[in-house]
Amino acid sequence: MSGNITMSRPAGAALLRKLTNPLYDTIVLDSGVAIQAIQFFRLPIGINMPVTAVAKTEADTNLTQAGQLGTPQMFDLEGFNFESIQVDPTDIANNVADLVALYEQGLFSFFFGQQRPWLEIPLSQIPTGIYLNGTMGFGDTAGSDEALFIGVGESCVDSIYNFTVGKEAIRVHSAEPFNAEITWPNGAITPAGADQRVRVYMIGSLYAAL
Repeated sequence: MSGNITMSRPAGAALLRKLTNPLYDTIVLDSGVAIQAIQFFRLPIGINMPVTAVAKTEADTNLTQAGQLGTPQMFDLEGFNFESIQVDPTDIANNVADLVALYEQGLFSFFFGQQRPWLEIPLSQIPTGIYLNGTMGFGDTAGSDEALFIGVGESCVDSIYNFTVGKEAIRVHSAEPFNAEITWPNGAITPAGADQRVRVYMIGSLYAAL
């Protein structure tokens, strides 16, 4: 009995470079529309955002695939930041009220692997990280209109929610599904001011192919 034997050499592992580079994703909240939950890292670059109907660019997200990293990329996750930016910064009263509503009852969750929640924590515990400080004047009369910039925690690069275990980062592997979610379990909130751009950062190290 004879047959053919095929000999082959398995492909070698890709060479990866470790980069201090976060993963981030942005969602626009529609003014006057009630929201109960929003999900991040679902829509990659080039896909339209529901509220604006405009395709996402690198200013909105750095994901190129929906809910996962492409092969052979990996990511060592160390923590999270969350920021909210009002599109109309002059509407101070509504902006502050919207931020309070956003943070007061919001629940932040992170999922990966089998899509079980690996983190559930009040949104108020996720710091903003770097953000604008102070006020900015508008109009002809000094002090007639001032935008107030509000953030959670210190405005510094070290201000993150630490997700490491024993100082070890949590690895998100290639093609492993992940997403972040903010919900309002006690009832939907309705932003009263201008549209808001809200963004989640996954802080850590990205391994990219050479």
